[in-house]
Amino acid sequence: MNRLFRGVLVAAVFAASACGSDEPKTSAVTFEQYFNSFAFDFEPANSRGQLASRSTLVVEAVLIDVIDGPIFASSADDPAASRFALFVFESAEVAESIYVRLPRPNTSDIDEIRDAMPLGARAVLYLIPVHPLSANEKQLWFGVDPNIQEWEATTPQGFILERQTESGEAMVDLPIDGSDGLKDAPSEGSDISAWLPPRGAVVPKELATTG
Repeated sequence: MNRLFRGVLVAAVFAASACGSDEPKTSAVTFEQYFNSFAFDFEPANSRGQLASRSTLVVEAVLIDVIDGPIFASSADDPAASRFALFVFESAEVAESIYVRLPRPNTSDIDEIRDAMPLGARAVLYLIPVHPLSANEKQLWFGVDPNIQEWEATTPQGFILERQTESGEAMVDLPIDGSDGLKDAPSEGSDISAWLPPRGAVVPKELATTG
Protein backbone atom coordinates (compact mmCIF):
# COMPACT_ATOMS: atom_id res chain seq x y z
CA MET A 1 0.00 0.00 0.00
CA ASN A 2 1.35 3.43 -0.96
CA ARG A 3 1.07 5.15 2.39
CA LEU A 4 2.71 8.32 3.65
CA PHE A 5 2.16 9.19 7.31
CA ARG A 6 5.23 11.10 8.41
CA GLY A 7 5.04 13.09 11.63
CA VAL A 8 6.29 16.64 11.29
CA LEU A 9 6.66 18.54 14.54
CA VAL A 10 6.16 22.23 13.99
CA ALA A 11 7.40 25.00 16.22
CA ALA A 12 4.99 25.58 19.06
CA VAL A 13 5.63 27.17 22.40
CA PHE A 14 3.24 26.64 25.27
CA ALA A 15 4.09 29.54 27.54
CA ALA A 16 2.91 29.36 31.11
CA SER A 17 3.82 32.61 32.77
CA ALA A 18 2.47 34.29 35.87
CA CYS A 19 2.52 38.02 36.41
CA GLY A 20 2.19 37.70 40.14
CA SER A 21 2.50 35.03 42.78
CA ASP A 22 -1.18 35.42 43.71
CA GLU A 23 -2.39 34.39 40.25
CA PRO A 24 -3.69 30.79 40.00
CA LYS A 25 -1.69 28.42 37.87
CA THR A 26 -3.25 27.34 34.59
CA SER A 27 -2.49 24.46 32.26
CA ALA A 28 0.44 25.20 29.97
CA VAL A 29 -1.26 23.49 27.05
CA THR A 30 -4.86 23.34 25.87
CA PHE A 31 -6.56 20.69 23.74
CA GLU A 32 -6.34 22.92 20.67
CA GLN A 33 -2.71 23.91 21.27
CA TYR A 34 -1.63 20.31 21.57
CA PHE A 35 -3.27 19.14 18.34
CA ASN A 36 -2.10 22.26 16.48
CA SER A 37 1.52 21.53 17.43
CA PHE A 38 2.09 18.81 14.82
CA ALA A 39 0.99 17.78 11.36
CA PHE A 40 1.23 14.75 9.08
CA ASP A 41 2.00 14.10 5.43
CA PHE A 42 -0.50 11.47 4.28
CA GLU A 43 -2.76 10.15 1.55
CA PRO A 44 -6.33 11.04 2.52
CA ALA A 45 -9.15 8.54 2.18
CA ASN A 46 -12.30 9.65 0.38
CA SER A 47 -14.77 7.55 2.38
CA ARG A 48 -15.13 5.70 5.67
CA GLY A 49 -15.14 2.42 3.77
CA GLN A 50 -11.88 3.23 2.02
CA LEU A 51 -10.33 4.36 5.28
CA ALA A 52 -11.41 1.09 6.90
CA SER A 53 -9.92 -0.94 4.04
CA ARG A 54 -6.54 0.66 4.77
CA SER A 55 -6.83 0.01 8.52
CA THR A 56 -6.08 -3.04 10.64
CA LEU A 57 -8.26 -2.05 13.60
CA VAL A 58 -11.42 0.08 13.55
CA VAL A 59 -13.40 0.41 16.76
CA GLU A 60 -15.38 2.64 19.04
CA ALA A 61 -13.41 3.12 22.25
CA VAL A 62 -13.03 5.28 25.36
CA LEU A 63 -9.99 7.44 26.13
CA ILE A 64 -8.75 6.46 29.60
CA ASP A 65 -5.23 7.92 29.88
CA VAL A 66 -2.31 9.68 28.21
CA ILE A 67 1.17 8.45 29.11
CA ASP A 68 4.77 9.00 28.06
CA GLY A 69 5.72 7.21 24.87
CA PRO A 70 8.99 6.44 23.15
CA ILE A 71 11.76 8.84 22.14
CA PHE A 72 13.45 9.03 18.73
CA ALA A 73 16.95 10.44 19.10
CA SER A 74 20.67 9.87 18.88
CA SER A 75 20.67 9.28 22.65
CA ALA A 76 18.11 9.08 25.44
CA ASP A 77 19.02 12.55 26.73
CA ASP A 78 19.29 14.27 23.34
CA PRO A 79 17.73 17.77 23.72
CA ALA A 80 16.68 17.64 20.04
CA ALA A 81 14.84 14.33 20.46
CA SER A 82 11.42 13.70 18.94
CA ARG A 83 9.16 12.64 21.78
CA PHE A 84 5.84 10.84 21.65
CA ALA A 85 2.79 10.39 23.83
CA LEU A 86 0.61 7.29 24.01
CA PHE A 87 -3.15 7.85 24.12
CA VAL A 88 -4.62 4.86 25.92
CA PHE A 89 -8.07 3.62 24.91
CA GLU A 90 -10.28 0.73 25.94
CA SER A 91 -12.88 -0.91 23.73
CA ALA A 92 -15.52 -3.50 24.52
CA GLU A 93 -14.49 -5.28 21.33
CA VAL A 94 -10.74 -5.50 22.03
CA ALA A 95 -9.26 -7.67 24.77
CA GLU A 96 -6.40 -5.33 25.74
CA SER A 97 -5.86 -1.58 25.96
CA ILE A 98 -5.16 0.26 22.70
CA TYR A 99 -2.08 2.52 22.70
CA VAL A 100 -2.14 5.20 20.01
CA ARG A 101 1.15 7.02 19.38
CA LEU A 102 1.07 10.77 18.75
CA PRO A 103 3.86 13.39 18.83
CA ARG A 104 4.65 15.17 22.10
CA PRO A 105 6.19 18.63 21.71
CA ASN A 106 9.36 19.03 23.78
CA THR A 107 7.89 22.14 25.35
CA SER A 108 4.98 20.25 26.92
CA ASP A 109 4.77 18.00 29.94
CA ILE A 110 2.88 14.71 29.72
CA ASP A 111 0.77 15.65 32.76
CA GLU A 112 -0.25 18.89 31.05
CA ILE A 113 -1.28 17.00 27.92
CA ARG A 114 -3.26 14.50 30.02
CA ASP A 115 -5.04 17.32 31.87
CA ALA A 116 -6.01 18.93 28.55
CA MET A 117 -7.62 15.76 27.19
CA PRO A 118 -11.24 14.64 27.70
CA LEU A 119 -10.52 11.46 29.65
CA GLY A 120 -13.56 9.22 29.60
CA ALA A 121 -14.56 10.49 26.17
CA ARG A 122 -15.84 8.20 23.45
CA ALA A 123 -13.77 7.83 20.31
CA VAL A 124 -13.80 6.13 16.91
CA LEU A 125 -10.38 4.96 15.79
CA TYR A 126 -9.06 3.77 12.41
CA LEU A 127 -5.62 2.36 13.16
CA ILE A 128 -2.61 0.54 11.79
CA PRO A 129 0.07 -1.10 13.94
CA VAL A 130 3.46 0.43 14.61
CA HIS A 131 5.72 -2.29 13.25
CA PRO A 132 8.54 -3.86 15.29
CA LEU A 133 11.86 -2.06 15.13
CA SER A 134 14.73 -3.39 13.06
CA ALA A 135 18.14 -3.85 14.65
CA ASN A 136 19.32 -0.52 13.26
CA GLU A 137 16.15 1.31 14.33
CA LYS A 138 16.50 0.07 17.91
CA GLN A 139 19.65 2.20 18.24
CA LEU A 140 17.57 5.35 17.66
CA TRP A 141 14.46 4.58 19.69
CA PHE A 142 14.34 4.73 23.49
CA GLY A 143 11.59 3.90 25.96
CA VAL A 144 9.77 1.48 23.67
CA ASP A 145 7.78 -0.98 25.80
CA PRO A 146 8.16 -4.44 24.21
CA ASN A 147 5.08 -5.67 26.08
CA ILE A 148 2.57 -3.45 24.32
CA GLN A 149 1.47 -3.04 20.73
CA GLU A 150 1.54 0.59 19.66
CA TRP A 151 -0.81 1.89 16.98
CA GLU A 152 -1.07 5.03 14.88
CA ALA A 153 -3.99 6.59 13.06
CA THR A 154 -4.24 5.39 9.48
CA THR A 155 -4.70 9.05 8.53
CA PRO A 156 -5.76 12.06 10.67
CA GLN A 157 -9.29 11.25 9.47
CA GLY A 158 -9.18 8.15 11.66
CA PHE A 159 -8.74 9.83 15.06
CA ILE A 160 -12.18 10.99 16.18
CA LEU A 161 -13.00 12.16 19.70
CA GLU A 162 -16.18 13.24 21.43
CA ARG A 163 -15.82 16.13 23.85
CA GLN A 164 -18.03 18.68 25.56
CA THR A 165 -18.62 22.24 24.44
CA GLU A 166 -18.58 25.10 26.94
CA SER A 167 -22.35 24.68 27.24
CA GLY A 168 -21.92 21.03 28.20
CA GLU A 169 -23.16 19.53 24.96
CA ALA A 170 -21.33 16.62 23.31
CA MET A 171 -19.55 17.38 20.05
CA VAL A 172 -17.60 15.16 17.66
CA ASP A 173 -14.12 16.47 16.94
CA LEU A 174 -11.49 15.40 14.40
CA PRO A 175 -8.66 17.32 16.06
CA ILE A 176 -5.63 16.41 13.92
CA ASP A 177 -4.83 18.78 11.06
CA GLY A 178 -5.89 17.32 7.70
CA SER A 179 -8.83 15.32 8.99
CA ASP A 180 -11.34 16.49 6.39
CA GLY A 181 -12.01 14.92 3.00
CA LEU A 182 -14.38 12.05 3.82
CA LYS A 183 -17.23 12.39 1.33
CA ASP A 184 -19.52 10.29 3.52
CA ALA A 185 -18.75 12.06 6.80
CA PRO A 186 -21.82 11.93 9.07
CA SER A 187 -23.89 15.09 9.35
CA GLU A 188 -23.27 17.52 12.18
CA GLY A 189 -24.96 16.39 15.38
CA SER A 190 -24.70 12.67 14.55
CA ASP A 191 -23.67 10.29 17.31
CA ILE A 192 -19.98 9.44 17.21
CA SER A 193 -20.82 5.82 16.38
CA ALA A 194 -21.94 7.05 12.95
CA TRP A 195 -18.25 7.58 12.14
CA LEU A 196 -17.67 3.83 12.07
CA PRO A 197 -17.45 2.34 8.56
CA PRO A 198 -20.68 1.21 6.88
CA ARG A 199 -19.90 -2.43 7.62
CA GLY A 200 -19.09 -1.77 11.26
CA ALA A 201 -16.01 -2.29 13.40
CA VAL A 202 -12.93 -4.13 12.12
CA VAL A 203 -11.23 -6.28 14.76
CA PRO A 204 -8.67 -9.00 13.99
CA LYS A 205 -9.59 -12.29 15.63
CA GLU A 206 -6.43 -12.33 17.73
CA LEU A 207 -7.34 -8.99 19.32
CA ALA A 208 -11.05 -9.55 19.90
CA THR A 209 -12.65 -10.13 23.26
CA THR A 210 -14.03 -13.63 23.80
CA GLY A 211 -17.37 -14.80 25.03
